[in-house]
Amino acid sequence: MKKEYTRHKSRADSKIKKEKAKRKTDTRPAPYKTKSLAPENPIPVNTNKMFRPGRCFNCSETGHWRRECPHATVQHTNKISTNMFLCNVSSSSSTPLYTKQTLRNTTFLSNTHTTINSNRVHSGISPVGSLLENVNNWTKIGANEHVISVIQKGYVIPFLTIPESVVLENNKSACNNKIFVAQEIEKLLKKGCISKVNEQPHVINPLTVANNGSKLRLVLDARHINPHLFKFRHKYEDAVTARQMFNKEDYIFSYDLKSAYHHIRIAHSDTTYLGFKWGDALYVYNVLPFGLATSGYIFSKVVREVVKHWRSKGLKIVMYLDDGLGGGSSYSEALTASDAIRNDLDHFGFEIAHEKCNWSPVQKLEWLGFSWCLEQGVLKITEKRLNKLKRALSDLLQQYEKGMKYFKVRSLACIVGQIISTQAVSGDLARLRSRFMYDCILTRECWNSSVVFSLEAVNECRFWLDNIEKINEIGSQLCQLTYNEVQDFHVFCDASETGFGGHLTTGSEDEPIEIYGSWSSTERVKSSTWRELESVKRVLRNLVIKLHGATIRVYTDNKNVPHIMKVGSKKKELHRSVMSVHKICQDNKIKLNLVWIPREHNDKADSLSRKSDCDDWEIDDWIFTYLNKLWGPYTFDRFAQDYNAKCNKFNSKFWCTGTSGINAFSVSWDGENNWLVPPPRLVPHTINKMIQDKGSHTLIVPEWTSAAYWPMLVDQEGISLDRHVKVAIEDSGVETGSHLYSLYPKMCELLLNSKSDNTVKSYFYAFRRWEKFITEHGQDALPAQPVHVALYLTNLLNNGSTSHPVSNALYGIKWAHEVSGLPDPTINSFVTSIVEASKRTTTKTANKKDPVSAEITNSNYVRTLKIQMIYSLLEI
Repeated sequence: MKKEYTRHKSRADSKIKKEKAKRKTDTRPAPYKTKSLAPENPIPVNTNKMFRPGRCFNCSETGHWRRECPHATVQHTNKISTNMFLCNVSSSSSTPLYTKQTLRNTTFLSNTHTTINSNRVHSGISPVGSLLENVNNWTKIGANEHVISVIQKGYVIPFLTIPESVVLENNKSACNNKIFVAQEIEKLLKKGCISKVNEQPHVINPLTVANNGSKLRLVLDARHINPHLFKFRHKYEDAVTARQMFNKEDYIFSYDLKSAYHHIRIAHSDTTYLGFKWGDALYVYNVLPFGLATSGYIFSKVVREVVKHWRSKGLKIVMYLDDGLGGGSSYSEALTASDAIRNDLDHFGFEIAHEKCNWSPVQKLEWLGFSWCLEQGVLKITEKRLNKLKRALSDLLQQYEKGMKYFKVRSLACIVGQIISTQAVSGDLARLRSRFMYDCILTRECWNSSVVFSLEAVNECRFWLDNIEKINEIGSQLCQLTYNEVQDFHVFCDASETGFGGHLTTGSEDEPIEIYGSWSSTERVKSSTWRELESVKRVLRNLVIKLHGATIRVYTDNKNVPHIMKVGSKKKELHRSVMSVHKICQDNKIKLNLVWIPREHNDKADSLSRKSDCDDWEIDDWIFTYLNKLWGPYTFDRFAQDYNAKCNKFNSKFWCTGTSGINAFSVSWDGENNWLVPPPRLVPHTINKMIQDKGSHTLIVPEWTSAAYWPMLVDQEGISLDRHVKVAIEDSGVETGSHLYSLYPKMCELLLNSKSDNTVKSYFYAFRRWEKFITEHGQDALPAQPVHVALYLTNLLNNGSTSHPVSNALYGIKWAHEVSGLPDPTINSFVTSIVEASKRTTTKTANKKDPVSAEITNSNYVRTLKIQMIYSLLEI
C-alpha cells in the first residue's frame, strides 16, 4: 500500500510542475534558450496597493515604498544607468585625448563660470542651503533625480521601522568637555545647522565628543535610531582606487571640503528624530549629523554626481567623503584640472577648506594618511601614522610581557583598525595577519570590557612591529599588475575524500614530480576546503628543496582556496592552515601565487589524490598513548611523515619539514627508544635492523599469519613474549641471577592473564564500532564526551539492539579510556540511566514455539486495525 501511495504522490507532483511550466511564458528572444531573469517591460508605478511596512524613502509617507510612490516624477525602470552622451574619437586625429573629450557638445559649468566667487570662501558663510541655491547647476549636469530631491526637499531618513520615543542622557565624553560642547552648539546655531525647539523631539539622542588626539569633534550618538535604518550597500573609493588611477611621474593635487555633512539638509519631518538636549534647552539637527549610520552613504551619493560629471570630461579624480585627489599626466594638464574642479566646487555650492587644499600640482603630497611619491611611482604610509601604530603595538606587547593577559577591547580594536587602514600599502597582508586579533575582539561582552589576548594574537602584533617598517620601505607600486609575472614552477594540487595529490612541472619535457598521500579517519570527515588547503600545504612541504627561492603558481579547482590564501578565514582551523602555508613560503623564500582552474583542467592532480598508498598507514593516537605509557617514552618514529609523526624526531620516505633524515635504514637506531610502524613489505628488513642495532624497539605489524614476516616473529610456542620481556629487563640494567631478574616469568604470566584474549578482542571491536559512528558525525571518539556516549547508546536502542550490545559498547568505550589514562565517560548519569533503561525497555526475543497468549492476540488485533485505518485514509 505504501508503494501505491508513493506512486500517486509522484504523479500529483509531476502534474503540478507541468501546470507551473505552462504558466511561464517569459522566454528570452533568440539566440537565448533560457528564460529571462527579469521582465523586459518597465516596472509600473503604484500598481500594488498592498500596505508596506516602514516609510517611503522618497516622500517619507507610510503605507508604500519608493518604487510605488505616487509622488515620483519619473517612472522607475529596470535600468541602473543612463547613457548621457555618445562620443566617437578618431584614432587618426592628432588632438590630445583630453582636448577631444572636452570639445564634445556637452554643457559644462566650467564653460559658464570662469572666476571663483570670493564671497563663498569666507569662513563665516554657512554651508546650509548652499547646494539648494545652486540646484540649477546640478540639473544642468544631469544629476540623479533622487539627488536633486535631496537637495531641494532635504534628506528623508530611510527608516525600516519607526523608533520609539526616548530621552537619553549625554555621554561621559560630552560632560567632560562642557566648554567645547557649548561653543560648538553656539557655532551650529549661527550657521543654521541646528535649531532650538520648544517641544520635546520624538528622540533625544546623547551627545558625545570624539577625540582623535589632535582635534575634538561633536558627534550625535544615534545608536537608538541606527538599528531602525535601511543600510545601503556601498563601497567608498579610497587610496586603493586612486593607486590604480594614477601612474608614475603624474602630477597630483588635493582638496578638502569644509563642514561636508552640513551641506545636506534633513527633511523637516525627520528632524524630530535627531534631537538632543544640552542644559535645559532642546535642539534638533537640520543637517546631516556625525553619528547617523547613513550619513556617509548619502553624502557620497550626492558627491558622486559631481565626480561622474568630472570623469565624463576625462578628469582623473577620486573623492573619499570630503577629501579629493586629482591629477594629470603632465603639470599643465593637472593644473587645468585643478582650476576646473576648484571652479566647479564653488558653483555647485560646496564650502572649501582652502587651508587644507593643495591646488598646485606636485609629484609628492600626503592624502588619506599616505605619502604619494609619483616620481618613483610609490605609495607609502606617512611617518606620523607609522609611529602611532608602532607605539601602540610596543605598549601592548610590553604590558603582555609583564604578565598582563586582559586588555581593553577598545585598545585592541584601535590597533586592528590602524592595521587594516594600511591596506593600500600592505595589501591583503593587513587582513591575513590580523584575524586572531579580531577573534579576540569578538569575544567581548561590551565595548567597555576587557578580553583575553591569545598567543596567536600576540604573534600577529610582533609580526607587525617587526615588519611594518620593511613593508613601508618597499611601498606599493602604482597601477601594479602581477598576473603576467614569470613563474619558475607550476604546481597542481587537488584533494579527494580519500587523499591528496599534486605534481610539479617546469614546462619542460622532463617527467613531473608527483606527490600523493591518504587522509586519516578524522581528516576524511573535515570540510572540502580544509582538505584542499591541507593538500597545498603538504605538497609544498615535500617540494621545498626544489622550490627554494622560486616564484611559483599553484593551481587548484576549489574557488575558495585562492581567496582564503590571500585574506585568511574566519574559521580558525582554515586560517591556521593558511598561516602554515605562508610560513613554509616565508622560511624558504618562495613567492606564491594561487590560481583557480576548472576541474577538467586539473585531472592529473585529481587522479593522484584518489591513488591509494598501501604503505601509508598509522596507529590511532589512543593506542600509541597506551603503549607509550607502558614501554615509553618513545624518542624516535622511524617511519613517518610530518603530518603523522608520533615523536619529535622521525625519519621519512621523502624530504619534509622537520624530518631527521630520509631512509630510516641508512642511520643507526642505537641509543633511541624507537617506535616502528613500517610498511608491511619492509617488516622483514625492519626485524633484521632491530637485531643488528642496539636500543629499545616497539614493532607494530598487522596480524597476517600468511605474511612472509610472520615466521620471523612466531616460534613453535606462539608469540615470543618471554623473549621480549627478558630483553627489556636486561636493557633496564637488571643483572642476570638477581632477585628482580627471577621475577620476569611471573611478570609475563600476569601480563597475559590481565584480561582474556576474547575479552580484549570483544572490547576492541566494540570500541571500533563506536569510533566509526561518532567520527561520521564529526565528533571525537577518544576522549569521548559523556553526552555523545549516551546518544550512541540511544542510537543502538533505537535501531532495535538489546541490552547485551549496549553493555558491550559501554565496556568497550570504558576499556579504551582506561588503557589510555583518560577520564571514564561511562560513569555519567546520562549513560548509566540509558543502560538501566535498556534492561527494562527491550522486549524479550519471540520464540515461535511459545503458546499464543492474550497479549500476542491483542497486539495482532491492534496492528490489523491500524493497517485498515491507513487503507481507509489512502482511499479517501
